[in-house]
Amino acid sequence: MLRSGIPIGRAFGISLRLHYSWFFIFVLVTWALAASYFPSTCTTWSLSTRIAAGMITSVLFFGSVLVHESILTSGRRCFPVVSDSQILGMMTLHNVKAIHREQWGTETVKEAMTPFEKLRWVRPDEELSSVIRILTEDDINQVPVVQDNQVVGMVSRENLLNFVNIRSGLGI
Repeated sequence: MLRSGIPIGRAFGISLRLHYSWFFIFVLVTWALAASYFPSTCTTWSLSTRIAAGMITSVLFFGSVLVHESILTSGRRCFPVVSDSQILGMMTLHNVKAIHREQWGTETVKEAMTPFEKLRWVRPDEELSSVIRILTEDDINQVPVVQDNQVVGMVSRENLLNFVNIRSGLGI
């Protein structure tokens, strides 16, 4: 996201900032919905209901933009599930795909994730050849790097291929 703006927190190690122009867009989207769309589709709603629905819709819209910009375009395919700095498991795209759409509203991350006990993971001092072997043999795209039951990093197949490609390009 943009570097200027108001810091609103961090998600998955990514600094989140709200650019000042988003306030204008928020008001514009809310007004357009409350003044034009909702009066024609929800004729029984009062003005305050239309404004509230417009604000809720705007918040959901901004949430989807946030997810798209900071998560989906980041290339990350998995997210560690951590409680009190201890890894509980890993949530991957495969975990999400395994959940039937009608269960999305009730399924919890704890129920959907791969628990730590079933995860393949590596230590920080693990040889890269060993990591490649784990990724290949288990047909997985990434492994967490764990030390003292805490995630200290993540190694993906793409990271390793880029590393090998750069070294090859440099003639190393």
